[in-house]
Order: sequence, then structure tokens, then C-alpha cells
Amino acid sequence: FFKIKFRELCKNIESFEIYTRGLGIFIQDTPVIHIRWRQNKKLRRLKKTVHRFLQNMQNEKIIRDYVNDEDWIPKTTLAYKDSSYDLLKNIISTSKQTIIDDSMMVENLNLYELSLKYGEKDIYQVSLKVK
Repeated sequence: FFKIKFRELCKNIESFEIYTRGLGIFIQDTPVIHIRWRQNKKLRRLKKTVHRFLQNMQNEKIIRDYVNDEDWIPKTTLAYKDSSYDLLKNIISTSKQTIIDDSMMVENLNLYELSLKYGEKDIYQVSLKVK
């Protein structure tokens, strides 16, 4: 039921382009290195639409433990637990040449389930409406 409803939702969301904002780093046990994406109207609308959908699914008791991340940052993780602070300088200098001014078409959405015990699990991918 959930996958059918999510697919229906995504049929009405047009694919769109996003643009990079450079590299970002989260400081943890190992550095988490990511591509930062610029916020735009379509990306914010997508987040709100998916948030409302997931909240409704939770209200209908189809999913549980959904939490809206108010501090959400649009990003693509490049290195997580497979990087080190010793390698950070090399990673940044290699990556910044290709990532600084780039764009990407958002044509699919993947839903992930996050568990503190088991980490992230890709549970479903769906295509957006092609322009």
C-alpha cells in the first residue's frame, strides 16, 4: 500500500535540476564529506510534499517513527566511515576540481529507513514525472 501511494505521489512531481554549492564536511569520528546542493523552490516544494505524505502515512499508522528533520541539508554523501582526517586534504583537493560548478537532474527518489542499530537501508526507488 505504501509503495503504491508513494508512486502515485511521485507521478505528479516533475523532475528538476539542482546545482552544487561545493563540498561540505560533518565533523564526527571520521569526516563525513558531502556535495552540498543549493536550495531552490522545487527542492523545497519536494521536501514539503514528501514530508506531508510521510506524516499522513504515520497518522494512518502505515509507518511509524517518522520524524521531520528541521535541520535537513540537501546533500550527497561522498565519504562516510571510509574517510579519515589524515586523508581529508587529499580528498578535498581531488574533489573540488570536479564538484564546484556542477548540476544534476533529480529524476528519481529513494526512500531510506534509518535505524540507529542497523544504519541506513534503501527501501524503495521511484521515478518522478519527466518534463
